[in-house]
Amino acid sequence: MKYELEQFHRDIPHNELLADLRRIADELGKNRVTFREYNERGRFTAGTLARRFGSWNAALNKRPSTRQNFSARSIGISRIFAR
Repeated sequence: MKYELEQFHRDIPHNELLADLRRIADELGKNRVTFREYNERGRFTAGTLARRFGSWNAALNKRPSTRQNFSARSIGISRIFAR
């Protein structure tokens, strides 16, 4: 019997990790995915993304959002109160 190692995701490119994170966010229809949600649905583990990018929040911030976020910061307070 030949012993074979399971595939290990050591050299996955950053863009592939972020694309999977984006895929999960799109499936859920959310801007931000929780650690648990990603672990349940992602191709990799949330810990892999957290280690690669320094933290889970850092991974979330690296992911380009496919959904628009219209917060006061992104629009600008003057445009919100403009007449």
